[in-house]
Amino acid sequence: PQTQITEDLVVSPGLKIDVQASRVQFEEIQQQLLKNERFLMLQKFKEWPIDSSILPAGEPTPFFIPPAEEEEGEEDEEGETVEIEEGDDEISESVKRNHELKEALKSVQVSVLLDNTLPETQEIFVKKLIPAQEFFNADRGDVVSVERSSFPKPFSDSIAPYEEQIVRRKLTELLLKYVAKTDFVVNVKFSLIEKTEKTENAPPSASNIKMAINLLLDDTVLPSVDTFLKEAVPLAINFDAERGDVLEIIRKRFPERSVDSISPEQRTALKDYRLKILEAFQTGDYVSGLEWAEKGLKAAVKRADKIFILKMKGSLHFLLEEKEEALEMWRHVQRLDSTDKEVIQMLNNLE
Repeated sequence: PQTQITEDLVVSPGLKIDVQASRVQFEEIQQQLLKNERFLMLQKFKEWPIDSSILPAGEPTPFFIPPAEEEEGEEDEEGETVEIEEGDDEISESVKRNHELKEALKSVQVSVLLDNTLPETQEIFVKKLIPAQEFFNADRGDVVSVERSSFPKPFSDSIAPYEEQIVRRKLTELLLKYVAKTDFVVNVKFSLIEKTEKTENAPPSASNIKMAINLLLDDTVLPSVDTFLKEAVPLAINFDAERGDVLEIIRKRFPERSVDSISPEQRTALKDYRLKILEAFQTGDYVSGLEWAEKGLKAAVKRADKIFILKMKGSLHFLLEEKEEALEMWRHVQRLDSTDKEVIQMLNNLE
């Protein structure tokens, strides 16, 4: 702490100097220091005396100028002692340390390593944040550099596992409102946006990754669900086709689930829905019948049960004189089973 720092001279407390033999040289150094603006500023700040009267003489002595003792207080105009606040001392010491740090450093180079998945806007923010700090002095030559790398993701081979979980959860919540949980599979995959001449000349983007969404639906799900999902999915998540995000809906026939995988509660619920639908036919409450049919489709597990409810739904639309909806329903059933004679006869009547 007692070391004196100048442009070209460092004198430590433990260094012994033969003043008699070196007085001429020392006076030359002293004159150079008195002309050095930075040293004068530092001497004024630290209140270090540099008069020749304090120079040691005689025997070799350590070149050490003790710091001035801190005063307990100051006298005001009336001669009364004024206590110095402890908090002021702490602030003063903090200012001194910061000043010493700025004067001692030649330059500061800050290197920041960012993950490739972070957007360009965050890189720009970092380059503005660090130079705004008190220690940073661009005139001194301080610089900030940012590099990119792919950070390892624990327990996952994805570049953005957290984002994938969020998007998958939102899509699952959306699908469960319209499709039975046994009739769909969701897959989300993120990848880095490729650097092209177009992207390099474009303004900084808010995202550096794009996503590919694949929805696998059972073939018994109504075709109208596909159209709805293509409009609803971009609204439910941060989907941007211009960024490169894609949504693909795939249709497959799901394998039949075993009887043991169906719980007694599911069987009971499906039986109740079928009875409600048949009751709606008998009472003429076709609108309620359609509502029970929707619930039955979500509860049905076996393919035969789904086809039965789809036929009931097509007939209810026909009885409500909703021909287009009825045609859509029966054509969908025909795609599922083209050999069903009942379906062929019903389509002939409707067409």
